[in-house]
Amino acid sequence: MQISSITRLSDRGTLTLPKKARQLLGLSKSQTVRIVATANKLTIEPVDVVATSQLRSFSQKQIDGWVEEDQLTSNEKLDAIKKLENLSR
Repeated sequence: MQISSITRLSDRGTLTLPKKARQLLGLSKSQTVRIVATANKLTIEPVDVVATSQLRSFSQKQIDGWVEEDQLTSNEKLDAIKKLENLSR
């Protein structure tokens, strides 16, 4: 489904998304979204945000120890690193 509408930027530069567009994206009040701007196009998508207070930091030494304990293959190590990198975005 595609929704098309025309709206106007406010004096402060804010944009109100039409209700039907919010519903299509499954957006709720005060939800965080990612906006990607290209030359003449905006893409808006919902994102999940994790509070930094819920995150823990680990040293490289700790991570290396876990990797060795788990005896991951090279491919498994690469997959784990990719997953961790995606979490930090």
